[in-house]
Amino acid sequence: MTKLLLTSKGLDTEEIRNRCAVLLRHSTPEARILFIPTAMECKQADEFRINHINECRRQLTQMGIKIGHIITFDSNSPPNGNEIKDIDAVYVCGGFAYYLLQRLRRVHFDKDIINLVRSGALYIGVSAGSILAGPDISIASLVDPNDFGLKNTVGLKLTHLIVNPHYTQEREADIRDFERNNRVSVTRITDSQAVLEIDGKAEIIKSGADESAETE
Repeated sequence: MTKLLLTSKGLDTEEIRNRCAVLLRHSTPEARILFIPTAMECKQADEFRINHINECRRQLTQMGIKIGHIITFDSNSPPNGNEIKDIDAVYVCGGFAYYLLQRLRRVHFDKDIINLVRSGALYIGVSAGSILAGPDISIASLVDPNDFGLKNTVGLKLTHLIVNPHYTQEREADIRDFERNNRVSVTRITDSQAVLEIDGKAEIIKSGADESAETE
């Protein structure tokens, strides 16, 4: 079973947290998470980047994940197979999508993520992490330029969806231009929404009293 939870801001709503919890292999106190903050590490750390990474960790512990069960990925020293064997989820933080893909490829960890998810681990994407899961990450260029010389922008291809996180109506014209120029369809999610896809069947999780609605 392939399970993807693609978000703009992570597990910051009760609806998203609840859906996440039931997709883990183990109960939250026993679950083990591979935590990938790489997308925020491309430039010297500042308060915003530090706060983003800390917030992502806080979301996991708020769900009941033990801090000792959160394995933080280091692109300079990637974890070995035994360290990440039977993990419950891969949590990929937001940041710079082009840098994220470049660093993962450099250590061939993009393939490890694909194998983990195909073996049953839940993929949790936040912003750039959500873009990474798709067939191509070029949608990221609408907000972040490719300053890293990345020529091959093919994503992990865990889903056929091209996700645009942090959607607002002000971005609609740019997204429509992107769709027309690239002959693709973009799935838009606001900060309070997420895409849940299980074995290729996707739905939008909405916040508040809104009910889930299937995507096209």
